[in-house]
Amino acid sequence: MFLVNAQSKTIASTRLHAIKSAFTQTGFMDKEFSGLGNDILTGKHRDTKEIVIVAKDKYLLGVYPVTIRKL
Repeated sequence: MFLVNAQSKTIASTRLHAIKSAFTQTGFMDKEFSGLGNDILTGKHRDTKEIVIVAKDKYLLGVYPVTIRKL
């Protein structure tokens, strides 16, 4: 897990979208994590398994590996 304190909401969102280029697959977990922040990026990163990154105000929160299990 990681937390980044960006200087502003705009910078946090810009960084989130810049990270997207490192993903090999995106969007397949969006439904499970929608509503957590201003912007969300879910997918598979080339060096890890599933990852979720949320931009909320001036913060970026990333969690990996993520496993979705249905109850």
